[in-house]
Amino acid sequence: MKRFELLLFVIVLTINVSNAQNPILQKKDSGFIYAADPAAEVFNDKVYVYTSRDVSNATSFSTMQDYAVLESSDLKTWINHGGLY
Repeated sequence: MKRFELLLFVIVLTINVSNAQNPILQKKDSGFIYAADPAAEVFNDKVYVYTSRDVSNATSFSTMQDYAVLESSDLKTWINHGGLY
């Protein structure tokens, strides 16, 4: 019985990891952006995440458009401040 429980746990864990979503940006949200290389900073009790922003059909680093700034005071609700040029 223990082996079955362990196997079931491993299967569920694998499924959950393989279906992981970005907790900040999700495709279903309006204003979704493809972001990479995040860097976070805390200032005045808010978290700011600076990321590079790619086009949806990116094939190399040269398709990076600009940098985006995301802000949160509770790590659940995020504000996308758009691109920095």
